[in-house]
Amino acid sequence: MIVKTYADQLHAMVRPHDLRRSFARLAHTGQAPLEQIRLSLGHASVVTTEFYLGVKQNLHDAPCDRLGITPMEQ
Repeated sequence: MIVKTYADQLHAMVRPHDLRRSFARLAHTGQAPLEQIRLSLGHASVVTTEFYLGVKQNLHDAPCDRLGITPMEQ
């Protein structure tokens, strides 16, 4: 009801779920750990949070590229 009250006063089309999604995306952009975002949203699975955020693996900057390991030459 709080969101609806303020949205009506501002003549804005905002629903509580919009605010949850905005929070999650801003936290993700700010590099908050996905697990912490999951906990904040109350999701049982991190897969739900990934779907919620529209997270996709970046193959140009994959996590394995940041391990600091150089392949051994044979």
